[in-house]
Amino acid sequence: MGIELVTFRTGKDEKFEQDVLHYASTKYGSKTTQKWKVMVTPVDSADWIDLYLTVARHSAMEATAEEWPECDAWSLNWDVLTQNGWIHPPQPLREQLVTRLELDSFDQRIAKRAPKYDMVTFLQPELLNCNANLRKLPTYTAYVLTHECVHACADWTNRPELVVDGVPPEKDPEVVRTLHKFIHHCGGWDAFKERYLI
Repeated sequence: MGIELVTFRTGKDEKFEQDVLHYASTKYGSKTTQKWKVMVTPVDSADWIDLYLTVARHSAMEATAEEWPECDAWSLNWDVLTQNGWIHPPQPLREQLVTRLELDSFDQRIAKRAPKYDMVTFLQPELLNCNANLRKLPTYTAYVLTHECVHACADWTNRPELVVDGVPPEKDPEVVRTLHKFIHHCGGWDAFKERYLI
């Protein structure tokens, strides 16, 4: 028998990730990510490989194709390398990137909505639930979303040491610290639950 997982109310996974991102941006001095809007979208396991084949392989992600099926979340930040360094493009350029990244080939509905957001986090719910049960960690998804936020801050402050890839997010000290401090910032666990969870 599995554990009872915490469940975000409809749309509150996006609200949570955006709030954590803004909190972490202040904590780490990441001005670029300070006011980003965040979109969270589930992708079923049958389509997860297609997400890699059509979209994620165009990014500078560290995960290789062999590791991709074991990935339970991935974020697209639209970052573009120019002659003057990395930029975070405005919505009109993101709309152009939809075709270049083949996001419209992957899912038309996601492709239409995604450019309105600065960060798009794709979740594989079946694997998230499996990992949460294996770890006996009902709040696993909150750790995963926090990991994505810390990653964005690390990228935009040029501080790769802030996030550890290749370990479960609940074992990454900075992710754990950030999530726990954020819950405290919300007023504790009861206030956190009231704000985001069913």
